[in-house]
Order: sequence, then C-alpha cells, then structure tokens
Amino acid sequence: MAPIVRRALGLALFAAIADMMFFGFGLASIARGNPYLLYKPWRLDAEIAAMLPHEREGSFTGWPRQGELPTQPVPKVGAATCGSAWGGSFTQSPDVAAAETWPYLVSQALGCQIDNHGIGGFSIDQTLLLYREHSRSDSIVILGLIELMLVGAGASSPAFFSLSDDHSPRASLTKPRFVLEKDRLVLIPRPAADVAAIRDAITSDMPAAEWTPLAFPFSLHVATAIYRKLTRTEQFNAASLASPREDMAALRRLGVSLIQTFAREAAVRNNRFVLLLIPSPDIQGELGRSLTMMMEAVGSQPGICIVDPSPELKDAYSRTGMLRTDSGHFSAAGNKALADATLRGLKACGIAT
Repeated sequence: MAPIVRRALGLALFAAIADMMFFGFGLASIARGNPYLLYKPWRLDAEIAAMLPHEREGSFTGWPRQGELPTQPVPKVGAATCGSAWGGSFTQSPDVAAAETWPYLVSQALGCQIDNHGIGGFSIDQTLLLYREHSRSDSIVILGLIELMLVGAGASSPAFFSLSDDHSPRASLTKPRFVLEKDRLVLIPRPAADVAAIRDAITSDMPAAEWTPLAFPFSLHVATAIYRKLTRTEQFNAASLASPREDMAALRRLGVSLIQTFAREAAVRNNRFVLLLIPSPDIQGELGRSLTMMMEAVGSQPGICIVDPSPELKDAYSRTGMLRTDSGHFSAAGNKALADATLRGLKACGIAT
C-alpha cells in the first residue's frame, strides 16, 4: 500500500474515532442534564412518526378537533350570554370546580353568561384563530394572558418547551404560528402530516434556535452546541421575556401585534375587548416579576382595557396563603381574586356598572 494511501486511511480512522468521541460526549451530556441543549434527531423523528395519527385528526389550531369549541360546563347564569373568556389553561382553570372558575364568577356578578373557552396549552396565536372561527357580536371578550402564551406564539410545536425526563425535546402536536414581516402578521399554518415536514417546522421556529441536533458530523454539531452554551447569556424561556435579547424583543413585538389584532377584530364584531394579565400563582417573589414582564411586553395599548390583578391576588394571598394548585394553576381563592380584578377592570373601563 502506498504511503499516501496509508496516511489517508490513518487520517480517516483518526477523524472517525474523534467524531465518535464527540458523539459519546453528546450522549453523556444529554444523560447528565443536557446542559448543552443537544437533542437526538432520530428519537425526535420516531416520536413525530408516532404522533402522525393525531396530526391527521388535529384542527387548523392543532387542537381541539376541527370545528370543536370546548366550553366549560357551568350552571347557567341569567337568560342571556353577554360575553366569552379565551386563553389557555389559566382561563380554563382545570383544578377547581366549574362554578369556582374566574369566568363563571364574573358571570355571576354580571348576571349574564360569560362562556369559558379556555383550552389547555393554547398560545395567543391559537386563541386568536379560534376566536375568528367562533366569535359572536355584541359581547364582552376577555383574553386571559400568561407569559408562556407570548413565547408560544413563536413556536410551531411545544416540543422545545415540553421536555422529557432526560431534558430532551418531546414531540407533540403541531400548531400554527405567526411571524412579522415588515410589521405585517403572516400566518404559517400547521405542516403536512409528514415526518420530514413536521421536523422542519418544529426545528426552524424561534425556540428551536437554542438547540443543536446530535447529528453527523458529530464533532461539528457538538462543537456548535458548546459554543452556543459559552456565548449564551440566558436560555430561551418564558423567564426571559424582559431580556434585551433580540429574539425576545421580536417575541414582544409579535405578541403585541397579535393582541392589537385581537382587539381590532373584536371591535369589528362589536365586542368590548379586555386583556386580563395572569401572573404566576407563586405569589411570593413571582407576582411582581411575572406581571412586570407582561406589562413591559404589552405596554399601554389605546382602546384596550388592560387588567392588572395584583392588588386582589396579594390580598387573597395575605388572607389564605398559597394560591397555587399541584399542577401550577390558581386555586379557588386565586380564581376569586382574578374574577374580582376583572370586575374592577370592567367598571374602570366603563364596560360594566
């Protein structure tokens, strides 16, 4: 064998061994808490493939199924329906009785029905699309907003928020998302029910930018993950909404644009739009941070009735203690405080007397 051939083979063998060492480093990193935010693309593909039957059943918002509008069953209040409450699980309020949810308590105080259309896991983009499909006229529209709804608006899937036990992204049903193009909202619909299309969608959105696939060449991808960790000032998550990072600034702009669009479309339908800012239920140390982030992200919006429930929540906490349920939602006392704050806001904005 010619010396040059032997040298080339030796270099190839060395490169292969080195690449496998990087592969081993990546696997060890994932197993030890995944500080470098690596993910196994083969595992993600397998999880996507397992989700395909659900993908085919999903609606344009991801969930619920096409045409469905889940409404929490509650005792009827009065003869008329005067409004609706929208948002995610903090509007749905799954950990308390239906008659203890804040939308129902608002209904009781107004003497007319406020339908609860909160859907667990929804972000603000999904909520806007569902409202477009099912909205009515001549009513009050209340949007219950939490931080994660703003962050989720930049994602095609909760995959990079919903982590498995080894801190790797876990495939979940895809959702639509919006992007801003020259201050114009552009809808990116759910991908086709195909592994490659779904993988491309969920690995190209904003939250996925923090993550690196453990793929060949492993040395290049692991080195990229190490570099990202060394240069990363803070991880992309809901706690970073107040960050000066450009991606977080982009999310704030997107979230504000979605809220403004929601309010405009409500006005066209003769709805009075109310934005209820819902903070973390961990009142001690969390209430101020959570609300401050949302207030900074949302800002002052002309024509939008914005409700800050911190006075009522602080009072409820001082009287009853922890307002957090085991799943991280508000207890009955917390829901009562949110309802009281909403009623105060409705009166301050001239929507209720």
